[in-house]
Parts: sequence; structure tokens; C-alpha cells
Amino acid sequence: MDQLSIFKYDLINTGYRFDKVGTIYFGGGTPSLMSLSFVERILESIYENFETLKNIEISFEINPDLSETYLRDLKKLGINRISIGVQSFSTFGLRIMGRIHTPSQIFRTINNIQKFFDNYNIDMLCLYPYQTIESLKQDLKTIVSIASPHVSYYLMDIDKKSIYPLILLRKIQKQYEISDHFYNTICDILSEHYEHYEVSNFARNGLYCKHNLKYWYYFDYIGFGPSAVSKLTINNEVLRVHGSNIKDYETINYADQLREKFMLALRTKWGIIVNGKLLKLKNFQNYNTKILENLAIYNL
Repeated sequence: MDQLSIFKYDLINTGYRFDKVGTIYFGGGTPSLMSLSFVERILESIYENFETLKNIEISFEINPDLSETYLRDLKKLGINRISIGVQSFSTFGLRIMGRIHTPSQIFRTINNIQKFFDNYNIDMLCLYPYQTIESLKQDLKTIVSIASPHVSYYLMDIDKKSIYPLILLRKIQKQYEISDHFYNTICDILSEHYEHYEVSNFARNGLYCKHNLKYWYYFDYIGFGPSAVSKLTINNEVLRVHGSNIKDYETINYADQLREKFMLALRTKWGIIVNGKLLKLKNFQNYNTKILENLAIYNL
């Protein structure tokens, strides 16, 4: 019995009620380092243990250095959505972020993705050290020319685990002083060609990331792998389960549930219904401040 089967068995014993699986996401880390046979075994285990929807979305994160053969075989396994970690189309940007792939590899891999997948995401970063508005605009111009179905654009994180030396961390912190200018530029340019449906996400033709929508609207999910977390509703309690041990959990109290639901839903263009009224942000500019202001209004 594999780990997934054991976890499912433990959940059944708690009285957990399973819905059909509508999305599977291979991500966090670099799943494209896995062999195709291992990916196949994971999928087989999921299909053996859970019922799935016919139109299931199966996303797979990749680095921009995969072969055409690997992508073709992912498609054969049933993967139907790719997220490529581009980060930047600039050689300077890639190098200062510690990425080893090249712009030519990025374009070649995107071209190969387009041979097999109608639905794919380009994952980008901004506010890396020494980035300029001009280089950001060039990246945005490239994205628009590629016309990918989906774009995710994130601001670079700063945390204690960062691989950057102190001089670069200080430069990133300096970049954050003008982050509004960068963010507004992204929104202004991409919104002319994409639907800006979430703070950091843009889609064409309604090709939203169904998996992420589950997080933003507080659905249950099961996570496996190093540092994986699940969010499950068991016997009217909402639990955050760590790893694959059902006994390693924390209970999310009602106040925290409301706060989390509120904050996550306000990240989307659709917002959330509060006391029978629809609440949503008019735009995403200064969204963190706006979300905190709304939390205060509702005593959350």
C-alpha cells in the first residue's frame, strides 16, 4: 500500500467525505526533474484511489530547458496544462536571479509547449536587483507577442532563506520602494490583452488556473511531498494537515477561517459575499492595504 492509499484510508476512518478530483497540480520545487515513469506512477496512484472529473485539469511546472520528447510524453500521460518558470526574458535578469537557462532555451521550450498544449502559463518575476522599468516593459512586450493563454507575475520575495548576498537583498528592498510603479505597469500593459482575474494572474479566453481558484475560494485540497500541507474539513472542523500524517494537524478556528476566506477571495476579481452583499476591490492597486482596511471594517 503506497503513501497515498494509507492517507486516504486514514481519512476514511475520520469520516471524511471525498468529492471527485477536479484538479491535480505538480508544483512547488521542480517536478520536471522527475522521470516520466515516476510521474506515471503518481498519476496511477491518484486514479486508483480517487474518482476524477472527466474534464480534470492536470498542471505541471517545468523549467525552460526541457526536451520536446519530455513534453510530448507528458501530454501522453494526460497532463493538459503546463506552467513554465520563465522569470525573465533578459539574460541579465536570469543571471542575477541565479537561473541557469537562457532566453533562447525559453523560446525553444515555449515553441515546443505550443506543439502539444493549448493551455499553458508563463510564470514571471519582477523587482529583481537592478531591474529597470524599461527592462520590465521589454519582458511585457515579449509576453504579449507570445500570446500565452495565462500569465502569472509575482514580486520577488525577501526572506531569511534567500540565496542572495546582503548587497543584493538591500537592492531588492530598494526596489520595493517603487514596487507600485512596477506593479501598475504590469497591470496596465497586460490588462489590454488579458483578463486580470487575480492579483498576480492574467488569463485569455477564461483559461483561469482552476487549481488555484480552489485555494482562493477555500476549497479542501490534499498535498503530498516535502513540506506539503492539506486543508481538510472533517466533522465540521477545518484542519491544516502537515505531510501525510493525519495526526499531525492544527485546527483553524472560526475567526481565522473567516479571515482567510476574506483575504483570499478579495485577491480575485469576483470578491466575496459578506452579509448578503458582494464585496470586491475596484482594482488591485495597493491591494494589501485595501484588504487590511476591509478586514478592520468587518472586525476580522
